[in-house]
Amino acid sequence: MFRNPFRITLDVKLDIGADRERHAMLTQIGEGSDLLDSAAVYAHLRGRAVPLFAPVVNDRERLALTEAQVASIIRLGDRYGATRDSILGGLAGYLASRRGDVDNSETQERWHAALRAIIWAEWLTASPLRALLDEAQAAKVFSRVGPLSTRRVIMERAEVERYLKAWLLAY
Repeated sequence: MFRNPFRITLDVKLDIGADRERHAMLTQIGEGSDLLDSAAVYAHLRGRAVPLFAPVVNDRERLALTEAQVASIIRLGDRYGATRDSILGGLAGYLASRRGDVDNSETQERWHAALRAIIWAEWLTASPLRALLDEAQAAKVFSRVGPLSTRRVIMERAEVERYLKAWLLAY
């Protein structure tokens, strides 16, 4: 007498305004970005960048670092900083040329490529840093509660790959 009930499922996606990533891009390049030149965009992107190994250098006494180790760690961090700044400089030039228009896939891909390059550059500094430290120092520096605990430099390669994949899927 009665027919079986049925179900209709609709999967709808409506983009209203900038997504999280485009909002982050606009926030990073600054308000009124259509008026900014590449130097101003670079300054916004770089923000208050802290040297990568500042937490290690600041913890030199607990880690029992020698002055030679500290100097080498600072140089290593400076090399990473130069790489990061070069990548950000290229991205800043591109974003400035867009005059604030970041609502396209090419800009998003350049953004992703720059951030991936920075993350890998950071991670690649792990090996030379380990070479500067003895076993006990390395165990402290690279521990999950050590001075670099919030940085990708302490991750294994597979962890960085998973992190990047999950990050890209989130957007």
